[in-house]
Amino acid sequence: MFSNYEMYRPYFSLVEFPKRSFIYSSDYNERYLYFFVKGRFKVYGNLSNGKRILFRFCSAYMLMGEMEFLMGEQRMEETNVEAVEDCVAVTLDYRNIRNLLENDTKFLHCLLQCMAEKISYFGNMEMVNNLHTAEGKVAVYLLNSVEGTGIFSENQRIVAEQLNISYRHLHRVLQKFVDLGYLQRVNHSYRVMDREGLKKNAAEQ
Repeated sequence: MFSNYEMYRPYFSLVEFPKRSFIYSSDYNERYLYFFVKGRFKVYGNLSNGKRILFRFCSAYMLMGEMEFLMGEQRMEETNVEAVEDCVAVTLDYRNIRNLLENDTKFLHCLLQCMAEKISYFGNMEMVNNLHTAEGKVAVYLLNSVEGTGIFSENQRIVAEQLNISYRHLHRVLQKFVDLGYLQRVNHSYRVMDREGLKKNAAEQ
């Protein structure tokens, strides 16, 4: 990824992000590249009307922060990255080595590959979001966000905003999944009982 790794080595750090902590948000001014080696996280945006919209779920072995690096002071202020589970990342503090990185052709080639993959992904996601029903969106979200125990306990109003559906619609879908045996109500949370049923629902919508 780098033409000369040793030259950048002093600027690397290993960082842990607990579940539900913010890895990056519009309030942060740090300038890092993140190389995730463990955990899952979600990327979502804040709209001008105060609502949130989900962009994607991500897993380990993914690079984050390349857009902010390339855009410089033109920050992507609407972007937030939140840990879905405990995450570990190798971070690169590039504030004092930006000029070196901007002239590292191997590094820039890697950034372009990452950006091409994300552009392709978001193009596909736009098509999926336009075609998916609310049930399909909720099924996909549940499959990606449930904890290791299979428990879905996120704030449902925020989830509804991220999926661009109403809170009542989300509640109706969750109740339908309970009736179908996909979920089981546990206090104010839900336990996934049938992942295959959710996968089938997500694929059919």
